[in-house]
Amino acid sequence: MDTKTARIRALNDELRQNFTQGLAVMTPGIAALGAEAVARIVKTIAVFDDFCHANDPHEEHDFGAFDADGHRIFFKIDYYDETLTYHSPDPADLSVTKRVITIMLPEEYRRLQRAKFSAAKRLYRRSPKGHRRSLRAIAQELRAMGYTNKRGAPYSASCVKSMVKGPSP
Repeated sequence: MDTKTARIRALNDELRQNFTQGLAVMTPGIAALGAEAVARIVKTIAVFDDFCHANDPHEEHDFGAFDADGHRIFFKIDYYDETLTYHSPDPADLSVTKRVITIMLPEEYRRLQRAKFSAAKRLYRRSPKGHRRSLRAIAQELRAMGYTNKRGAPYSASCVKSMVKGPSP
């Protein structure tokens, strides 16, 4: 692991153990579990160490999943610029990065993913002045809607293509 990844990982571990190191967000599904369940979930996130290649391929400790109170729980750490508008240009640099940990139920995550794919398909079908938008133009419009890749950049044309047409055979 390179030093930049090690730094990102350490900062993510700090946030998981102390939410004051960034911003913590819980979805309505998590909030509906009640204050006691949320407190147990937060404590579990703080000590979570079940990272492996399947759930942590970049070795950044930015995602985890576990069971609590009869529910599957996801947490995801994202890196934003200081204004929380775009992804951070350098997640290893605290001076340009605001970390956000989101705690959610799997079905809420799937709903967010479906919204992104629906937006891409809608943009692909709806054509200005009778001309179909290019895949790159759709990627730019998705970025304006807040949908970007992990690095905060617009999706590539091939990613947009798989969103609107499905994966290639």
